[in-house]
Amino acid sequence: MNINNVYFPTWEKDLDWGGNSGESTLARIPSYITHVTLSFLRPDLEGFDLNKDMNRLFYDGNIPLYKLKDEIFYCKKNGGNSRVVLASVGGEIAGNFDKVNYCNLVDSIIGLGLDGIDIDYEPNGVMTQTEDEVNRYCTIISSLRYEFDKRSKITGKKYLISCAPTGVGLFSKDKFEKNSNKYLDVISRLKGIVPIDEQGEELKIGVLGDDNILKQPNYFVGSLASVFNFDSAGKMLDVFLMVNKGNSLNDYQFIGQMVDIVFYQAYNIGSGNILSRIMCYEEHRELSDYFNSVKDGSGFIIGHGSHVGKEAWPHFSFTKKRMGYIYTYINKFGRNGDGASFWSYFSSVEDSSDYLPNYGMGYKKNYELFKHVSSLLDIEGVTD
Repeated sequence: MNINNVYFPTWEKDLDWGGNSGESTLARIPSYITHVTLSFLRPDLEGFDLNKDMNRLFYDGNIPLYKLKDEIFYCKKNGGNSRVVLASVGGEIAGNFDKVNYCNLVDSIIGLGLDGIDIDYEPNGVMTQTEDEVNRYCTIISSLRYEFDKRSKITGKKYLISCAPTGVGLFSKDKFEKNSNKYLDVISRLKGIVPIDEQGEELKIGVLGDDNILKQPNYFVGSLASVFNFDSAGKMLDVFLMVNKGNSLNDYQFIGQMVDIVFYQAYNIGSGNILSRIMCYEEHRELSDYFNSVKDGSGFIIGHGSHVGKEAWPHFSFTKKRMGYIYTYINKFGRNGDGASFWSYFSSVEDSSDYLPNYGMGYKKNYELFKHVSSLLDIEGVTD
């Protein structure tokens, strides 16, 4: 089944925590949302106790943890047998994960009835710029995998690890210059999806260094080459392909094989066009397929990350039409199981920037977009 994940910020107001069990906003998330990721757990949290308040584990929230556990239970129940609920650890506020208690993190995930953990390691808001940050990311993944697998031997349950790296984390300038034939193959497929009058911008490969020229208002969306102005470009490949050397995790040859789902952030990449965002998918799929070739079942599932509304920079607007291009491509040319991820469940769809195309956003409420993408991905449970 294809996936559609939403990040659920716990700091939002009016989450209806105070009502009867199963009546909270979390519990009532529509069934066509297959994955829900609660944000954000504290990396350095102390021991787990259901009688403590939520803000002892998360950065926000003032309800008791036993109440949160109830709402997680109903979120999974109301979402159907396939609903997955994770908790995301970190975020920009967590810095460089200087203090992490992996045992407490795993105990908390299991104690709350969650299915696993999502790693949102964002040192300096950019991710894996340096060798030290690459090594830290590897340590975070392998340490959590070790703790989860140790618990699995007792409970018999498989606990999931996902992560949310930057979308350009598998790209490098060197790979960009060598992959022209691959880009042309993807462009050929996209030409059957993107209208002719938009192909000049949305499918442009470009040249390195053209991003400053193309970041202009009035519907100039840039090129694939414009994403290489990021210090983290290419660095996640170093993380995922790091050879596993310890923690008694003999079933995993590479660090990337310890990860079950990658919700890569194919957003906040400036003026990157539709081609650049689809290439984020293709690069992740290629790596996941490689892991599967090494050992069947060791590749990760992919959730292509999009914003709701405008991009934070904001040089790109996530219109209904553009979401149609991206997720039609993934459904038509991608793998079974892959799909979408959104930041966030509560984001506004308003966009008054000069970068909004003339045809407009195309939807007025965020749930309209979630339903639209779920239908594009052939996810069950989409009703009017």
